[in-house]
Amino acid sequence: MSEKPDRELLIATWGDPAKWSEAKYLIGGKEYGHCTSLIPILLSMRERVETGEVDLVIIVLDSLIDYNPSGTIGGSPSFCRTCVEECSGILEKAREAGSYAEIRSRISEFIEKVFNCLLEKYGIDFSVQPRVIVAPAIGSPAGNWRFIGGLKDFESIVLKELGDFLLSAKYSKIIVDLTHGINFMPSLTMRLIPRLASILLLRHPELSSVEAVVYNSDPYPLKRNGTPLLNINEDYRETLETIQLIHSIPHLTELLDRFKTDEHALQVYKKANKLSNEILFGVVKHIYKSLYYPLPLALCYFTSPDDCKSLDKVPSIIKDVLDYVRIVRDGSKGTIERPVSIEPDAVYAYLISKAVCERINEMTDSTSGLITKGGWSLEFLEKSVAPIYKKVHKAFETLIKHEISKLGDKGGPPRYRGGSQCNPDNRIMVAHAGFQNDCIDVSDGLVKYIKDPEEIFESLKL
Repeated sequence: MSEKPDRELLIATWGDPAKWSEAKYLIGGKEYGHCTSLIPILLSMRERVETGEVDLVIIVLDSLIDYNPSGTIGGSPSFCRTCVEECSGILEKAREAGSYAEIRSRISEFIEKVFNCLLEKYGIDFSVQPRVIVAPAIGSPAGNWRFIGGLKDFESIVLKELGDFLLSAKYSKIIVDLTHGINFMPSLTMRLIPRLASILLLRHPELSSVEAVVYNSDPYPLKRNGTPLLNINEDYRETLETIQLIHSIPHLTELLDRFKTDEHALQVYKKANKLSNEILFGVVKHIYKSLYYPLPLALCYFTSPDDCKSLDKVPSIIKDVLDYVRIVRDGSKGTIERPVSIEPDAVYAYLISKAVCERINEMTDSTSGLITKGGWSLEFLEKSVAPIYKKVHKAFETLIKHEISKLGDKGGPPRYRGGSQCNPDNRIMVAHAGFQNDCIDVSDGLVKYIKDPEEIFESLKL
């Protein structure tokens, strides 16, 4: 995807396109005749779409595998229904898939084809192509297939896939269209907005804020004469300048109660839990707590290349959990079982840590000479690290810069030249942004702890 300034990300939640009828959608004072609100929204920002400044993500459920043509009988014909019918062969292949990964891949392909079919039917020439996220469903929406798992998996998978993407793609605006989302999709997608903005703000120093806008159309009338006119309403707008914080880091995985006597499921859970705990309650906890309190010098220690590299194990653990999702078939019916659920707060803590890691290591590469074995330069801490904390709380950057200025000239006053004792005190550490006098050494413009930061954290019980 393109790298242009002030780019926008449009996210749409889709339920079952086969059930959508034609309507006249009103946005920006103009009417657009379509069977989905997504295309009118894209047309309302056409100039930016055509210059590559808008990228598109469509979120759907894996329950689309249970497409039932007889379930769409009645109502008005529409291009949405036509495109679904023309592309439904892909869903037939999904129902025959040998793995959950293949099911998700087929459904992704199906949505891409439906989207392009709609553009063709309406005679629209857009170069934008959707990135499709296939998220877990629950229950039995269409009646033939049943989906068993934790509801939180929807949020976890969408957050993980979008979050990984946002680490490398920079957007100053997130637009969300909730019109066609079903059941829990709109509410859980809304919950993700500040978290997605947080990842962007921490990862990309050029972003001072992220604007969020949410749309939802008028409800489609059950009784109508002709084609209804539906407003695309702006539900929510906010400019986000600081990140969302969670107050504790949970385990990454949870074994659902109904599977606790299933030996194979139990082994998958134990393996995932053991591997993820080493990372979440090690490097992720250290990075997150260094942001939370704030402790910028500790943050520099905990974002070493080796520590940051260990974060790459988290996506592999999540993949292993998804690879274990079971497909049970019974004639034309089937069940998808997800015995091990994934905790969204843990995924969020991982992504926040990854964002900070990438940012600091990127700055380290571009500031040769500011970091040595003798410690971290005061200049680097003030100019590169302190601004990160403005995204956590606006007062933090001022506090940190004030504490750095008190460390004095490049040599530092004698009382900062290290000692044999370091007795970390919670009040002093937090009040002085981690620069407790008896725990640091300052010389030649460099600052370091005289005690292992992990030991300091243990003493403080952070």
